[in-house]
Amino acid sequence: MLKRWRRGYFLSDVKENLTEYFDLAFERHRMYCLKMLGAKKPWTRNHVLKHNFFCNVFRKLDKTSLWIENNVNRPFHNMPDFWKSIIVCRMISWVPTLEELKENACLYGDWEKAQEVLTDRYLRNEKIFTSAFVINAVGYGTKVNYLFSLLKAIENKYPNFDEKIKSDSLNDLHTRLMDFDSVGDFMAYEYVTDFTYTYKKDDSDIYKWAVLGIGAKRGYNRIFNGEPLKNVDKNYLKRCNSIFNTWNKYITKQIHFEIFKTKEDYKLKVKNPVKQGEIFIENTFKKYFYNLTMREVEHWLCEYDKYKRGGNSRKYDGA
Repeated sequence: MLKRWRRGYFLSDVKENLTEYFDLAFERHRMYCLKMLGAKKPWTRNHVLKHNFFCNVFRKLDKTSLWIENNVNRPFHNMPDFWKSIIVCRMISWVPTLEELKENACLYGDWEKAQEVLTDRYLRNEKIFTSAFVINAVGYGTKVNYLFSLLKAIENKYPNFDEKIKSDSLNDLHTRLMDFDSVGDFMAYEYVTDFTYTYKKDDSDIYKWAVLGIGAKRGYNRIFNGEPLKNVDKNYLKRCNSIFNTWNKYITKQIHFEIFKTKEDYKLKVKNPVKQGEIFIENTFKKYFYNLTMREVEHWLCEYDKYKRGGNSRKYDGA
């Protein structure tokens, strides 16, 4: 007789959900590879993935993160107080706004000018910030005022914040950021994640620590409870670690099959030689899936919840 999970949920159901979670990640990344190869749509036969917008499995590959990497991280990452650029760009996370800051040469250093540019954009009634994050600016008038007040508050409390970023564990740095007004659990996690892309720091807990956002909590509960509950159990981090470890084992077992599974698709869709397509996808699968962190676990739990809901309001023409 099968041993039951909490709430009467079968362990076999959890295993089945995890397999679906892993397989969907492979399929979504394969779509990314096909797109990069120049293949024509559809990049998948999965109806939900084909017609709904899903983030990449790896946060670094999403459009905004790539923009920040190319336009901010690479040119400025060795500059003092670079953390300010990271917080500004991630809180905004809206490429048209970031492009305007770039045009005005204030993505780094000239924060008075940056505040002027954003205030002008606000007065023009143009969108400034992404809709993906909830920012509580009560008491500051506008989100723009809050953003630059936050930079000043961090600098006043930690004049050497660059060094704190390098020396703190991710968890400790997250706790430190949570002390500041209106920095919520998940926004602190967003900033900490971006710091790992640029600062040489103590990131030993990058493989065992994560913070679940609202969507990730629903995805977690779908796997372990079969339904999208609002809260997660107190052992959630332990179970997220189990997802991470199981995912790594699954990758080792399945990745070669997943890479070459689409050989016939490449013959049909890619004008370049099939060999080139195989080499590209093998390299990209290995590069990313062999370097999983707990951030990918959290990130994909959110997308898994979206998938189980049948997609979301943001549709995608994958025909």
